[in-house]
Amino acid sequence: MNLEFKDACELFLVHEKRILKFQTYNLTVRNFNLHIIPYFENKKIKDIKINDLLSWYNEIDDQSFCSKFKNSLRTKLVQFYDYLILYHDVNINLAKKLDIFRGRNETKKIKIWKFKECRRFLKATKEDIVYNVFFNFLLISGCRVGEALAIKFENIENNKVTLKLALSKDYINGKPVLQTTKTNDTRIISLDFITMLKIKKLKRYYSTQYKYFENSFYVFGGKKPLARTTLKRRKDYFCDKAKVTRIRIHDFRHVNASILYAITKNVKLVQEQLGHKSSSTTINTYIHVLESQRKRTTRVLNMIRFILN
Repeated sequence: MNLEFKDACELFLVHEKRILKFQTYNLTVRNFNLHIIPYFENKKIKDIKINDLLSWYNEIDDQSFCSKFKNSLRTKLVQFYDYLILYHDVNINLAKKLDIFRGRNETKKIKIWKFKECRRFLKATKEDIVYNVFFNFLLISGCRVGEALAIKFENIENNKVTLKLALSKDYINGKPVLQTTKTNDTRIISLDFITMLKIKKLKRYYSTQYKYFENSFYVFGGKKPLARTTLKRRKDYFCDKAKVTRIRIHDFRHVNASILYAITKNVKLVQEQLGHKSSSTTINTYIHVLESQRKRTTRVLNMIRFILN
């Protein structure tokens, strides 16, 4: 076929726009423009051989990207060729011949707070009621940030929160974009008594601020949700004030999962609270050994040693 690679990519991205979420689509366009199109843009599809793809593969492999990101680029290239086979009479998916990118001794250690660090951090947030309730909510619920920011008061009934939507990182005409949750599911999570009291305090706070209140207000922000960029700055500020290690906002999910599992020993419960489709994700990625559990293990080993002696 005489279609040039760049033109074929444009057609593929139009196709992807119909099936991808807004944020995922923008990321796909960015990755194609930065990491795929520049390597082949002047070539015709029919002239691209496996050696051309291997050259691209080797250049990407030499970059300092993590293997997960490299493989996401490879996956998109495979999907691109699948599209060409389906709609443009290409006979073979050359991208499938490329090996999976292998990690090079990659270590990613998640920082998990102890109970006392959680308490110190939350105490430091008390100067700002909105952020205090927001970070309390993240730690107690294990919600994704986008899910939490999309919650409106109308989504809360008794001690249950219905999670239907998530706030995208993108804005259109200055307005936040709401999309389905990461797993495209609606789920209901439970909240504790104290968190519910804090949310009721937010109702009164917004009523005072705006001189009126509507159930369509965002729980965390009021008329509009809190800005993600501000969240990070405030989180770092409170970490420094509490003199605790700075962790990512996403790591609040890891803290929640680890504490919930340490107390309940119920993987299924943790999985449902976090909204994972697979329990293996919950076990292998989110549940970490807490310091208290390590001490318990040491005590057990000492007992075993005593018996053996």
